[in-house]
Amino acid sequence: MENNKHFKKWGFLITALFSFGAFILLAFFIKKNPLYKWDLVILSFIQSFNTSFLDKFMIVIAFFGTFKGVLFILIPLTVFFIFRLKIKEIIFMLLSLIPHSATIFIKEWIKRPRPDTSFFRVLIDGYKDYGFPSGHSVMAVSFFGLIIFFVYLKIKSSFLRFILLLLLSLLIFMICFGRLYLGVHFLSDVLGGIFLGSFWLFLLIFVWDVLGEE
Repeated sequence: MENNKHFKKWGFLITALFSFGAFILLAFFIKKNPLYKWDLVILSFIQSFNTSFLDKFMIVIAFFGTFKGVLFILIPLTVFFIFRLKIKEIIFMLLSLIPHSATIFIKEWIKRPRPDTSFFRVLIDGYKDYGFPSGHSVMAVSFFGLIIFFVYLKIKSSFLRFILLLLLSLLIFMICFGRLYLGVHFLSDVLGGIFLGSFWLFLLIFVWDVLGEE
């Protein structure tokens, strides 16, 4: 059992390092060549399936990938953990937001243009920053991924745990997929966000495991 725990702990760190390596590699290729044919083809294919309902639904889902959207989850959870005297959980939730801020500097370094409105359906206008990596995808994976970790650790009811894990996983998927559907990112932007978010998420889980459950 002890060996199992030891293996799992280092597995988190290995996954974090693998995700970081994948992100650096992808960032290198995007920096070298901002546009790839497969990005254009995949985005065109995904955007060929659209309905007015999905348009509205994906815009709503996109809100939960923003800092304001995350606050709707963060504030109630913070209040809950304060009453339970679980300060470590609050600190880790706040730490999970760091990579989203880091994307501001990464975007300026990579300078990858977003999809051109002349060729793609762009349902959300007004983005002035660059595309790589997708900040929504980073936020979805790092923050909501950590909430999934907390649910797995703390919810005793197997049925409730299953429902929450399913809903949170679907939310992460829809936020990431929505960036393509809405025409604001290429697939490589979203993958970059997933890799960066995963790096930070598994690094946090590794640190949590090192510190030990209270």
